[in-house]
Amino acid sequence: MLQMAISNSEARDAILIGTEQVIWMIGRYAAYEKMYLGFNLEFEESLRKSLVNFYGTIIQFLIKSKRFFDRSKIESVAKAVFPSTYSKELDSLQKAEANAMKDVEVARSQKINWSNKSNSEMIQKLTELLNKFDEPISRIDEKVGKINDMLDDEKRGQALEWASPINHNQDHNYYASKITPGTCSWLHRNEDFLNWRKSSSSSIFWLTGNGKYP
Repeated sequence: MLQMAISNSEARDAILIGTEQVIWMIGRYAAYEKMYLGFNLEFEESLRKSLVNFYGTIIQFLIKSKRFFDRSKIESVAKAVFPSTYSKELDSLQKAEANAMKDVEVARSQKINWSNKSNSEMIQKLTELLNKFDEPISRIDEKVGKINDMLDDEKRGQALEWASPINHNQDHNYYASKITPGTCSWLHRNEDFLNWRKSSSSSIFWLTGNGKYP
């Protein structure tokens, strides 16, 4: 049971991470199309072929991802025993993106030589748009963990009951009820903590234990 839960969890993680990357890639490469296609330059045909192959890989990944979540319970058990290689699908997606990026870099170099004042303003706006995609974003790791908690809560509970007769939830709720009201409320008023919580970048909040925080 634990192995089946782990296999399903690993496949789900790969799919969710891949979906996050697809969303990011689609926006970025839509900007590349506007930036480097439609000018009748020699590099366009090669770039267009790379993009078609890349978009085809994205479609295949999304189709297989949908099939994973559309599976019946019986199929889920079978797939857990003989897990699909969704991590390989994620690798294929990343390799296709890397190949497309090579042609994008060639297009970028040739387009700079061709560019003139008439299109410099458009290129500047699109470059600013692409820079936004490079800004730090929150990692999906925490969201994946929360989704796994919701989807696997019942299976995890059954596994824990099988492994130990101790009611972990009951013990947790009991000790949680003994906490003094207002405990750690100072943390939620701390300016450094609030800024870290609102930040969109992936970072760790270092909470020292030497009394620096009141």
